[in-house]
Order: sequence, then structure tokens, then C-alpha cells
Amino acid sequence: MPPRCTVLVVDDDTDIRESVRLLLEIEDYPVLEAQDGAIALQILLRSTMPLVVLVDYMMPQMNGLQLLREVTRTQRLAQRHTYVLVTANYDRLPPGDSEVLAALDVGRVKKPFDIDTLLDVVERACQSLARNRVVSTVFAP
Repeated sequence: MPPRCTVLVVDDDTDIRESVRLLLEIEDYPVLEAQDGAIALQILLRSTMPLVVLVDYMMPQMNGLQLLREVTRTQRLAQRHTYVLVTANYDRLPPGDSEVLAALDVGRVKKPFDIDTLLDVVERACQSLARNRVVSTVFAP
């Protein structure tokens, strides 16, 4: 079995972040953590590998949508990683942000989430990363 993709969990709630990390590690996913969007952006900029990024919406300093807006400004970040927005506040998302979510093809998980749902979304995101890697290898100049 090939190694699992690496997941970056971005959430300001320590308990949620640690719970998700432990769940993913039990399923053999390597996991990185960030407590806000600013730290996550630095991790993304330095990452030498594609990541599945689970992004909480409501965070201090830089929330999830602010992070995703920053990602759209850097083509390498937009294309290299796969993003999933995790929130209980879909009804509070500003209308203009749907364009950002669409541009990045952001998956969504609603809080409180079911463990199986989260694992399914992460697995689909990993498969998407693998497909993107094959396509960029095949079509690389």
C-alpha cells in the first residue's frame, strides 16, 4: 500500500485539532498542525510535498477564508495542495467567497462532523492529489 498523503489540520481549537490529528494518525495519515491561517500559510509556502489542508473557517488572526484568498494569489499553492473547509457556519459565508471556494475546488465538511464523513473527504482529497500529480508528471514540459 502506498504511503498516505500528508494532512495539514488548521484549527484554533486545540482540542479539535488534536482530536482530528489523532483520528488521522490512527488511519496512518501523516499530520501537520497549525493554530491559525497565518501559520498554515507559512507551512504551505515551505512545503516540499502536496498536502490535503483541512481549514477551519472561524479563527483569529487569519480565518480560513482569508487563508484561501491568499492561496488563490499564489498559483503554486493553489495547484499543489487540496483544500477542505471545515465549518458549522456555511450559512454565514460571505457571498463573494463562493468564487474563492470554486476556484480552488474546495471540499466541505460541516461541523459537527461524523468521523466516517471526515475520513471519506480526506481520502477523496488524497486521491485528487494523486491524480493531479500523475497529470502534472505526464504533461510536464
